[in-house]
Amino acid sequence: MEVQAAGWRTPAAGPGRALVPEGLRLVAFVCATWIATDIGFASYRPEFGVSLIWPLSGVGLLWAATGDRRTWPLDAVLLTAVSSAALVVAGSTTGQAAMGALQVVLQATVYQAVMVRWAPALWGSGGTRPLRRTADLWVFLLAVTVGSAVASGVRAAGLGLVPTSDLQDASLVLARNLSWMIAVGGVALQLGPRLAPGGPRPARTRPEPGPRAAPTDRTWRGGPLELLALAVVTLAVYGAVFTREQPLPLTFLLTVPSLWAAMRLDALRAAVHAVASGTFAIVMTLSGNGVFASMDDPRVGAALAQALLAVLVLKTLVISCVMSERDAAIRRARVSEAASLGRAALLGAVLHNMNEGIVVAREDGEVLVRNAAGDALLRSSVMLTTLPDATRGRLFHPDGTALDEAELPFRRALAGEEVLREDLVLRSDSSPDGRVIEVSASPVAETEESPRAAVVNFRDVTTVREHEGDLAAFAGVVAHDLNNPLTVVSGWADSLADFFALGDVSAEDGQAMIGRIQGAATHMRRFIDDLLGYTVARDRPLSPEDLDLSAVAEEVARLRRDGATHPHIEIEPGIRVRADVVLLRQLLDNLVGNAVKYVAPHTRPHVTLTCRPAGDMVELRLTDNGIGIPESMRQRVFETFVRVQTDGYGGTGLGLDICRRVVVRHGGDIRVEEGAEGVGSTFVFTLPRAGARLPGLPPVERQQVAVSPEPTA
Repeated sequence: MEVQAAGWRTPAAGPGRALVPEGLRLVAFVCATWIATDIGFASYRPEFGVSLIWPLSGVGLLWAATGDRRTWPLDAVLLTAVSSAALVVAGSTTGQAAMGALQVVLQATVYQAVMVRWAPALWGSGGTRPLRRTADLWVFLLAVTVGSAVASGVRAAGLGLVPTSDLQDASLVLARNLSWMIAVGGVALQLGPRLAPGGPRPARTRPEPGPRAAPTDRTWRGGPLELLALAVVTLAVYGAVFTREQPLPLTFLLTVPSLWAAMRLDALRAAVHAVASGTFAIVMTLSGNGVFASMDDPRVGAALAQALLAVLVLKTLVISCVMSERDAAIRRARVSEAASLGRAALLGAVLHNMNEGIVVAREDGEVLVRNAAGDALLRSSVMLTTLPDATRGRLFHPDGTALDEAELPFRRALAGEEVLREDLVLRSDSSPDGRVIEVSASPVAETEESPRAAVVNFRDVTTVREHEGDLAAFAGVVAHDLNNPLTVVSGWADSLADFFALGDVSAEDGQAMIGRIQGAATHMRRFIDDLLGYTVARDRPLSPEDLDLSAVAEEVARLRRDGATHPHIEIEPGIRVRADVVLLRQLLDNLVGNAVKYVAPHTRPHVTLTCRPAGDMVELRLTDNGIGIPESMRQRVFETFVRVQTDGYGGTGLGLDICRRVVVRHGGDIRVEEGAEGVGSTFVFTLPRAGARLPGLPPVERQQVAVSPEPTA
């Protein structure tokens, strides 16, 4: 909203003008001005020197509030002309009529300038908001006070239009103008937004809380019986004070009905009730009845009646604003509470589903927060104290020495230390060898209400540390097996270079050296191929299909039969399985290759592959006449980099681990038995038969890496 230097809004900022078309608005206000002027003149009494009922002040205020900077010149002219004409017609002198009109125009102009400057969001000042905030109420009170003071000052000065006023007359004029601006303005600022298109309506039900709840119109909290009771009490109190010839000393009770209305009704109804009550008091004073009419100076009584009207309306507006803001604060608090409960529930769910244990405890050991994982991993109190308890165990350093109380991460965090990912060993009756626990601890900010506390985070990393050890061993094996052939390549390349430096190299010597280099390169290539096969067997997505295993095995056997030992390989025909063809070929190539490779010197390899049904699976048996595998190694031989101690046979220790992974990924199992008549080995493995569904595949277990000094399968 643009605010001009003169303190008036631009034409686009006049929401009141949207109530009715411009022409109809002017006609309505001309009529309202004439009627208000007649009412005011009718309430004139010589003993008071002024009209006590003066709604014309409020009509001028509304005329300005529903216009804008562009329309105000015409509005002001019409307001002056109509009010002056009405006063002249009613019997006022020309000077009195001019002064009355001048006061109204000045009040409206000053009021609107202050409201646009300091409360631009309110209805009539450029916004659409009703009067429901105490800050806006103070601006409204400032605007009507300044406007009334300016108008009363002009009236006191006379300006040659009317005689100058003494202090009492000026005070009475100020009280009258101020009271009726407050009365009419207070009602208008509640009613105007409701009549505007899209304006707020009084809620019939409790509004739903929003994330940024603002003061809204309060719900009428009572029913018809309560409204009737309020009317009866109001009439009874005001009747007792104003209708008796000898008024009872009950003036203090005049505020009770308006207080009731302000506490129970919405702001508009409460304001109307206050205006009606105050107007009744003024009317009774004009008729010579009531406590105010019985005063020695009638002007003082008139001023007090005007003050009662102002006090009743202001009290009602203050209470309504405070209660609206209170209701808004309650809604915001409920929203914040709901959000806090939601965040707490989310945090609780996160803590509950964490795999890591969390404990927050005070210095005295009182546990503030503990999640389920902490109790599932271990008794969380073991993190807080070293008192012996066999059921929960005790913490040790990795070197086996027990932690004392001061060395606990929890105690160190209480002392201000930040403990990050420290490995400790927990030993208990259920785990005598100990579990490796990674512990972190941090101090919690201390407050006056809360003693020192710390948060401890811990998780069981036993398997992780074992896998890290496996990885380190794996890296060592890879480095060792690649370094040996690289040493051969480098050594023979250097030798070949030396020979070339001495002169011509014979074909025989050159071929021998190059053969050594090529052999080392072949060994490296085979090792790298095994590593790639290991990765494929572990990670390649399965694409199962119905296959003729006999045909795949025959392709593998055909390549082996052309080897130097000319192995005899027999394949049972018609074996059909459901498997991934790439992994199946890898499985058969490793098993047949080992059977051909690991035979005694000067022995022709003999390999047979047979099968028999086993429910939805097919059991296959591959038998050879090789050197065999000791019984003590028949389970470990399927682990990563495990080699049987044999002389003269190379290998990476990955081949049978690849076979195990392929079989397990197809839902089967594999084992090795002693060969027929105690000679060689028989590998027994199962695969799904053709047409069968692959069973749920269990995860392939990670194996510890073990390195034996001699190469085998």
